[in-house]
This record gives sequence, structure tokens and C-alpha cells, in this order.
Amino acid sequence: MENLLGKRLKEARLNADMLQREVAEKIGIGHAAISQYEKGNRNPDPETLSKIANLYGVSVDWLLDRPSDQVSQNEEKLSVVDLEKIVEMINDGKAHYGGRRLTKEDSRFITDFIQFAIQRKKHDEEND
Repeated sequence: MENLLGKRLKEARLNADMLQREVAEKIGIGHAAISQYEKGNRNPDPETLSKIANLYGVSVDWLLDRPSDQVSQNEEKLSVVDLEKIVEMINDGKAHYGGRRLTKEDSRFITDFIQFAIQRKKHDEEND
């Protein structure tokens, strides 16, 4: 039986263009543990899983392949956010879609569009 968590962990790491050693250093665990997680020989504890998800810019739900109706009520959800905060998140590499980080080209396109919308809004407010 295939280990979906291990597969998702490896996929997300590769999408983040990181080595196992780099991941381990950033979250403070041994690099062998990352290998064991990806092979499905061990499962990370909830705190480690959360650190890994944040590092890769994906949700824990995506890593665990949880359907959206099983999302914990206690998990933070992004609802209404200032456009400038969204641009900041994209520029920091924290934006993702479908569990995958945005490409640099997609990020640039989105931030350019948002910046255009911000400037247009400011212009409209000045002329009202």
C-alpha cells in the first residue's frame, strides 16, 4: 500500500526545490527523519508536520489528503486580507494553489495585477 503522506512530503519538498538536509536544518530535526517520513517508514508528529507544511507553503490538510469538509474548526482560515498583505505573502513565497507553490512567473503576474488594482483604487479615491 502506497504511503500518500510520504509521497506528498517528497512532492512538496521537490516543488520547494529543497534538499532533505536543508529541510531538516530549517525545522530542527535530523535529515534521516525527513527520509524516513518520505519513505513512509515513520510519520512526523503534529508539530513537525505543521513546521514542514509551513516551510513548503502547503497546508497540513493537503499533505494528509484530508477532504475540505474534514478541516479542523480550529485551523486558521484566510478570509479577508488586505491586498498589500497578499502581495507580501506572494513575494515571501508563501502563496500556493492546490498544494503547490506558485511559479515565479505566476507570482509576478499576480503581484503586478494586484499592484495595478491598488493603484487604480487609489487613483479613483483621489478623483472622487
